[in-house]
Amino acid sequence: MSPRPGLSPWKRGPTDHSSHRTAVNVAFGLVLSSGQAGSPRGSRAKRDGLALAILAATATIIRSELACLLAPLALALLAKRRLSLTQTIGWGALGGLGGTALTIAVDSAFWGHLTWPEAYGVWFNVVRNESAKQWGTSPWSYYLKHLPLLLLAAAPLALLAGLVRPVRRRLDWTVGILPVATMVGAMSALGHKEWRFVAYVVPWLNVPAAVMAARLWVTIPAETSLSARKRLMFHSISRRWQPASSPSALRLLSRTLVLGALAANAMAAGGLLWISVGNYPGGDIMRGPMRDELRRFGGRPGAASILCHSAVRCVSDEP
Repeated sequence: MSPRPGLSPWKRGPTDHSSHRTAVNVAFGLVLSSGQAGSPRGSRAKRDGLALAILAATATIIRSELACLLAPLALALLAKRRLSLTQTIGWGALGGLGGTALTIAVDSAFWGHLTWPEAYGVWFNVVRNESAKQWGTSPWSYYLKHLPLLLLAAAPLALLAGLVRPVRRRLDWTVGILPVATMVGAMSALGHKEWRFVAYVVPWLNVPAAVMAARLWVTIPAETSLSARKRLMFHSISRRWQPASSPSALRLLSRTLVLGALAANAMAAGGLLWISVGNYPGGDIMRGPMRDELRRFGGRPGAASILCHSAVRCVSDEP
């Protein structure tokens, strides 16, 4: 339900800035589907374990901060008895050790020496705090201010989902909120902050927002008197809601709110994308230098390596 401002312009390579979010979303989808009633226990445990393996591999290969999402999710699944301790360790080791072996082998071959890029990234950004020194710091409340901007209309809907009792009972808040809170809290402890470091949690928060929107669409408060409406508005937001034997005016209002939220998000997503294209020109910035290099070296031996160097130089010089 929420747009991700600047998502398309950030997508510049097979593992750069955005494609790893696909792996996170797949893992979350597995956790979400395994939590549904009616599935065999063995099948649900397999999906939960596979989700942990995917997150562990992605954390070791591409984005180390995903460990802040993986660890609380594993604890939540243990606490809810959806996985045993042996299963949790086994699936985590499968993804983590397998991903570590793969990234060391491949990246060491490319760099020409033994290396584990994500481990070096943790050393550089967290231990030495070089990211804060080189790119600046933000206050601890940075993500609390920016998450509503990422969620837009989903933010109040997710908040309502925690207040309305029937919706709250349908959601697994241990599995859904503990990883999100831990991720945001851990990233807030670092000096250098960017919204993309916590963009993984947006789909997780969209789920309670979507459940709340569905509730608004199919149900409205059963009480219709003026005094009852006042109690509902100011005191009884989590009272029992009942399906559609309610006045059409209230039903129309609730559905208008849902459609208005969707329309507002769609317009905001389009507008923010248009703004972000100007902020992050991506491949456009290389057109001039690459064209010049082609004219100078296109017909000579080694032109491919020269052009690759030009591309790397342009990207690294990007503001």
